[in-house]
Amino acid sequence: MRKIHFLFLIFYFGINVANAQKADWYLPWENEISRLAVDKVEAIPILLKGSNYRILKISGTDANRITFKSSSKKVKISFSYLPSIKNYNNQSILDAVLPLEMQDLSRERFFLVKFEGIYSGSENVSISVSNTTLNLSKTVMVSNSRPSTQFDINVWAYFDYNLALKGKRKQIEDMLHTNGVNNIVIPPFALPSISNKIASFSKLENYLPIGAAKFKRYFIFLDLNKKGVKFDENFKISYKKWVDGLREVFKSRSIPIESIYIYLIDEPMPEGIQFINDVVSLDQALGFNSNFYSTFGSNTNQVYSIKNNKTFLAQIVSKKINFKPKFINNTYNYWTYDVVSNSRNVKPLYFISKSAEAYYSNSNGIGVWNFCDISKAYSNADLAKALNVGSWKTKPTNPTYDYSLIYFDKNKIYPSLRLLALSSACDDYIFLSDLMKNDLVRSKRSSGIDLRSNYTNWEVKKLNTLNGK
Repeated sequence: MRKIHFLFLIFYFGINVANAQKADWYLPWENEISRLAVDKVEAIPILLKGSNYRILKISGTDANRITFKSSSKKVKISFSYLPSIKNYNNQSILDAVLPLEMQDLSRERFFLVKFEGIYSGSENVSISVSNTTLNLSKTVMVSNSRPSTQFDINVWAYFDYNLALKGKRKQIEDMLHTNGVNNIVIPPFALPSISNKIASFSKLENYLPIGAAKFKRYFIFLDLNKKGVKFDENFKISYKKWVDGLREVFKSRSIPIESIYIYLIDEPMPEGIQFINDVVSLDQALGFNSNFYSTFGSNTNQVYSIKNNKTFLAQIVSKKINFKPKFINNTYNYWTYDVVSNSRNVKPLYFISKSAEAYYSNSNGIGVWNFCDISKAYSNADLAKALNVGSWKTKPTNPTYDYSLIYFDKNKIYPSLRLLALSSACDDYIFLSDLMKNDLVRSKRSSGIDLRSNYTNWEVKKLNTLNGK
């Protein structure tokens, strides 16, 4: 009889151990589940009006939906669900950021916790977890002020670009603004050609409806290197009418003319550079003094000289940053960008590290192709399945052509952890600028900062910066 009681106690104890509820905190940008980085930082460093993230794992839950309640005077706290999905190497990762109501009712669940700095100072915030016995706390440190450092992001976001985005304009605008992307590209299909015919801007008017959300910059992408357009007399005559028509549309939408950047050619070769210089000179002679923009891609093997009258924004692919163009006038900016395929195989750490890369190359903006370029990734049947069940639950037909920073179903779009890391690069760039300024450190080697392989160390440095250490 004693033996039976003893076995029962072992069995009972085993059940209780198995059912033990537990919470674990991790840093956000290592997203392979088997390699999550335990959060060992004393407090979460946050810029005033900025944000920071942590991954929270809840274990030993029952079959009920988990919700959270938080109490804080310094930060706004929000929660999202991170389902376990497979990347294209069949590894289990966390990447799709979904609403809490979409959570699976498994015994082990992952959540993304966002901390937004509202008021300066340090605080120990409390978090209660529904349907558990867990009451959590986390220390935050919010900066006294937000520096005026400017940093920008471009993800070549197009409206109605494909079936994943069609009819979701408001969601796209909201997601871009929420994640600090204040620049959009107007695609060629929404623009009339520059020709001696009367240019109709009706497509652009539909693309930019009155009352639509506004952005800091609009890159007017003509893609002329694919159209064989020549800089001849017809072009010169047509250009004035075209710019006048373009500006009328923007004025009717109460969008400042200074927000327009003419994007003539993508990744130009030498003959394209000559074309750009000719158009800039023509634009100046006509008294427009327009802003211009261009990418400089992997085909760039020399330092080009660019004429610029007003602002020229040059976005250079990262691996060719040493070939960034030279300008006649000082009104120019450099950004970097990368083309990232096999999207789910790329860790968020890669995207957060772009802040340091930009800082050390004297760039004040970054970009990633693309917000949702899946045009060659899915067959019609696989795309229909992704729209029906959710793209995070399916694998594209050809993952090599998956460049997307988001996930989608037929009704909504959802950010990836990679997009949030790219967004967070803005705050990390500001932290980096402040740290270098305070420490008078100017080289990556001497700073000891490695965002990609030692993010824990970087979080500690950020916290020390806020503490004045």
